[in-house]
Amino acid sequence: MSQSSEKTGVELPAIAWLVKLGYTHLPGSNLKVELRHRAPVLEDVLQARLLALNPWLATAPGGMESPLLELRKRVNDELLPANKAFWEQVVHRSEIQAKDVEGRLRSVRFFDAGNVANNDFHVVDQFAGANADGEVFRPDLLLFVNGLPLAIIECKASHHRLDEALSQLDGYQRSFAQQFVFNQVCVGLNRREGLYGAIFTKPAAYTHYRLQAAECATVAALCDAEPSEQDQLLWALFEPSRFLQLIAHFVLFETRDGKTVKKLPRYQQWRAVRNAVAKLSAPKPIGGVVWHTQGSGKSLTMALLARMLRADSTGLNNPTVLVLTDRKDLDKQIFDTFHAVGIKAIQ
Repeated sequence: MSQSSEKTGVELPAIAWLVKLGYTHLPGSNLKVELRHRAPVLEDVLQARLLALNPWLATAPGGMESPLLELRKRVNDELLPANKAFWEQVVHRSEIQAKDVEGRLRSVRFFDAGNVANNDFHVVDQFAGANADGEVFRPDLLLFVNGLPLAIIECKASHHRLDEALSQLDGYQRSFAQQFVFNQVCVGLNRREGLYGAIFTKPAAYTHYRLQAAECATVAALCDAEPSEQDQLLWALFEPSRFLQLIAHFVLFETRDGKTVKKLPRYQQWRAVRNAVAKLSAPKPIGGVVWHTQGSGKSLTMALLARMLRADSTGLNNPTVLVLTDRKDLDKQIFDTFHAVGIKAIQ
């Protein structure tokens, strides 16, 4: 009964909604994966997308194999360092290089964060992976962008507590670390609720996404019905243009006292940055005010905004960002935050 209600009441509606948003559904049993203890890759999708984004690879001496080999090198490590290297060098920037037909080193693009139409999105259900000990890894849903698994969703029946899904995600990361080297978002769903976090986020620290009235109206129009919190979260995180923006610009690796923590933005942080960038990128740029309450993450919001303003896809030609504060302790706090997340700043 529980398994049936989980499948029909949560998992299948999630798949149907993601397909409506622009994903292609693939059953996990159809995936041809040579090494089940590694994160699955849709090889044909990845290679086709690499060629589309980098046409010069068609005549490159190493062909597709050279960038794919470089990709594997970056994820052959402990989970957090491998995940960080993948995000920094493949998702956020294009640092993998290969020689073209004339012998020149050129950057290889795995994603196009500026144009959603230049990317492929897939949802895979019930993929069966493993670890080195042969234990089976069977997540409910995996979301792929250009053939790489960037999100995992664990579903529970609506009468189950959501912390069951979050505990399962936590356990998966300990027992099947290699399956998470590409992962950017972890989600627990039970139809009534949806929570999200990054790898190594403790279950108690997963968070909701609260939509504004205009966003709710957008989701309701797409759903043709009153959207559940599950529908709202899936749209907020995984509508293709939003998902690309989230993974390319809003992932944070914060290092303090030698310890690195991966973070995703809370809804108010993501919304504030999106709105600020929209105002500054308008044909006639205008300013505005972001009202922060205590503990809302204002320093990280400012770091995210500064980083996105300087991104190539924003089109602002890498501006200098000046941060003014009215207290010395706040000045130090923001400077330390910028430094902790890898943004070069001068105090």
